[in-house]
Amino acid sequence: LASLQWYCGNATFPIPDLTRNWQSPAYDTRFHWNDAHRVPLSLMDCQIPVTSAFVGVQRVQLSPTQSYDQLLISRRSRFRAGTRFTTRGADATGAVANYVETEQIVVHRDRWASHVQTRGSIPLRWSSPTDIKTYRPRVRIGTNPVAQAKALQQHLLQESRYGDVLLVNLVDKKSDQGRLGRALDAVLTAVLDVYKQVPDPEFVVNATHLWFDFHAQVKKGRWDRLIDLLEDVSPVLAQGNYYSQEANGVVTRKQVGVVRTNCMDCLDRTNVVQSM
Repeated sequence: LASLQWYCGNATFPIPDLTRNWQSPAYDTRFHWNDAHRVPLSLMDCQIPVTSAFVGVQRVQLSPTQSYDQLLISRRSRFRAGTRFTTRGADATGAVANYVETEQIVVHRDRWASHVQTRGSIPLRWSSPTDIKTYRPRVRIGTNPVAQAKALQQHLLQESRYGDVLLVNLVDKKSDQGRLGRALDAVLTAVLDVYKQVPDPEFVVNATHLWFDFHAQVKKGRWDRLIDLLEDVSPVLAQGNYYSQEANGVVTRKQVGVVRTNCMDCLDRTNVVQSM
């Protein structure tokens, strides 16, 4: 199987080795939707994880003799999955609604480079129960400060696997969205202040909140203002680096930080900013 190839568009890549141990801690089971129910396939003694994901492959032709392949893989977490409005915010374990890890990979002559971004619902205890009267139901924010702090703390611990965390928040600064954004800023400040005063070896994370009111900034077609956001994020991207591996398998770079983006539903505004 390892000698076979799988094809997508014009690109060709080695098929994964299906005999490897998928139970190894090296694999992130957040994206294995059948993790508790995997059984050996009938013709091979292995267990194949199933994921909910998007995979796109494109060959970029630089010249008649020069090209590279780029992949975009978005993996959707199996935790706290749900539909828009119905499932929002974080649970007590720090899992957030509609959490997705997106990896951009570039392959050139067996050399690999990749960069990871994440997205997910605002990591607080909040909801917006739907009804048949309004398209925009009121936002309800939990009032238990301990529960809020625990949910955010646990989520930051999960994000810290990537290194430093930049929370790019794209919600409005008025109305219900403004209340939610201010709550996130206040709880994040409180959580980080506590661990500065009482260091915890299990909580090692450097997190920053960048609030960019997307709708206010780009209204009347001022899409050029997104450059201001890119300039704010660029130093973090440079410091966070990216993963790079030579053809001989030697790793020359590692990503040590992540940009985590959200709007209210991790949809349109988040798509625009992550793509940029």
